[in-house]
Amino acid sequence: MDDQLIDWLRRNNQGGFEKAARSQSGYRPLAQHALELAHSGVTTVGEAMSLAGWLE
Repeated sequence: MDDQLIDWLRRNNQGGFEKAARSQSGYRPLAQHALELAHSGVTTVGEAMSLAGWLE
């Protein structure tokens, strides 16, 4: 996390944090990262799917 993201968290501004996070290079949504971890065998597909369902 960089200073800008930390500042948005301190301000408790979810919208600002999300916009700043999405603009960073290498940004991946949490659900996508969870599915990648399942594909590589670090977690299960069920775990990744439960996270993806929780986010929607």
